[in-house]
Amino acid sequence: MAKIVSPAVIHKSDVKGVVVGIKDDQTLVQTLTRLSKIDGFVGMLIAEMVKGLELIIGAKNDFQFGPMVLLGMGGVGVEIYKDVSLRMAPLNARDADHMIQELTARKLLFGYRGSDPINLEALKKTLISFSKLMLDLKDVVESVDLNPVMCTAKVCTVVDSRIMLKK
Repeated sequence: MAKIVSPAVIHKSDVKGVVVGIKDDQTLVQTLTRLSKIDGFVGMLIAEMVKGLELIIGAKNDFQFGPMVLLGMGGVGVEIYKDVSLRMAPLNARDADHMIQELTARKLLFGYRGSDPINLEALKKTLISFSKLMLDLKDVVESVDLNPVMCTAKVCTVVDSRIMLKK
């Protein structure tokens, strides 16, 4: 898989900046050539393709409450389904449990119609650690989206992120 690296591109999929299924050098060079023509191009990230259930973990610094942490169904579907839960940082294990239970699509996390359940402990650990990080960075970072976070029965892997710094 290859992704554009550009501070000017907020949503990589909107500019066709994510390419999967690269199987040979020729396709890789063609991909680099095409991505390099996108406005703001500074590089191309090459990564292993990761599968799993797509979630989003994000945070935004609220002027009144400080870092607010979000968990939801991720990928491009986050904007369509708006299936999310919010809490103030820092999170504890109970907060993480409640966030998971508040998702309408939570059945997908526990295994649905023959699919394996995801590693809920890994998800909770990621949420709690992320909330602590956001507290540490509250004076520097406006918002962070980890999307998607691909969760399987074994691990949760952050596949892409967007970090917006305070001005």
